[in-house]
Amino acid sequence: MYLVFLDSSGNTGRDLAHPTSAVYYLLALAVPTAQARRLEDAITGVLRARFGSACLDTAFECKGADMYRGEGPCAAMPPGDRISLYGDLVSLVASYGARVMWQGIDKRHLAHRYERPMHPHTLAFIYLAEDVERFLRRERDVGLLIADEEKEVEEQVIADLARFKTTGTAFGHTSLNLTRIVDNVHWIKSHRSRFLQLCDCC
Repeated sequence: MYLVFLDSSGNTGRDLAHPTSAVYYLLALAVPTAQARRLEDAITGVLRARFGSACLDTAFECKGADMYRGEGPCAAMPPGDRISLYGDLVSLVASYGARVMWQGIDKRHLAHRYERPMHPHTLAFIYLAEDVERFLRRERDVGLLIADEEKEVEEQVIADLARFKTTGTAFGHTSLNLTRIVDNVHWIKSHRSRFLQLCDCC
């Protein structure tokens, strides 16, 4: 089984003409359960080497944006150290057999193409769920989706996934039945999951 963690970047809601955020990204980090605990401990080990016991606090979170901008727990770190930390974290993905899949939505193109465009997350989720399904079929395994909280779209995504599992995705040129994704999307705050924090870095 795979634990498939989902995180997004560039969410401006239905503002599809945002001046500095033109693309909405949704990324999946698929972690084999046989390696999940080892990967979780490795992430904690990297963070502990940089931040000490502070990273064990339940409210601690180190996001990719913090490393890029020098904010949050990375505020006092020089750029070279932040780059090194980022590299140490992202290198764990391949080391523990995890896989990364992603979809990007050009928000202005979406607004131009449709009179009443759907939320970028809704569209990205359709395409990413198909990618995850194809991956799980190749692996001959099943997956559970765990996502960073997105209050404005959570109910829609839950309803969509239930429909995709029974009637297929039915969007674009090909419909795909989601036979390898089990249960529904499980939403969690990212500061409570090392995996979602790694997904955010990716």
